[in-house]
Amino acid sequence: AGATMSLSGHEGVTALARSSHESADWGLSRLLDGVTTSVPGSKGYSSEGNTTATADEWIQLDLRSDTVLKSLVLHPRTDTVAVDGAMAGFPCEFEVALKADGGAWTTVHRHESGEPVPSFPQVIDLYTVAGYPTARFVRIHASRLGAPAVDEPAVYRLQLAEIEINREG
Repeated sequence: AGATMSLSGHEGVTALARSSHESADWGLSRLLDGVTTSVPGSKGYSSEGNTTATADEWIQLDLRSDTVLKSLVLHPRTDTVAVDGAMAGFPCEFEVALKADGGAWTTVHRHESGEPVPSFPQVIDLYTVAGYPTARFVRIHASRLGAPAVDEPAVYRLQLAEIEINREG
């Protein structure tokens, strides 16, 4: 295996989302700024609010070219906790899919409700029996959101401080 190179700071990586709450602290661009904790001026990414945990929120990253990927690191919001004491805004059910330029989407990771999250930040190892995957696009699709933050107890959001993309090479 080669050395790990991080795309944190994300040279040229762009992001899209189904919805994005843009403010002085939150925004899609803050998901890719290299700040792995939620601090004033850069709390991370937040979807718009949902009234229930069942949702259809997604984030898609364009790496600009096919890249051999080693892992993704999902950094949760860190400035507050959820009403249940867990990480605010971290999804309960989500999947990660990859797509090479011109290819089809392939799901490479699935997290179901009730499965414990091993640790935070959550590291998703992308190695398979076929080796490390090559992709241009990375999509995180949340179908069930975690408990709301204590400062918004009735509003469900997908919230992450940062997504780190680690590649082989």
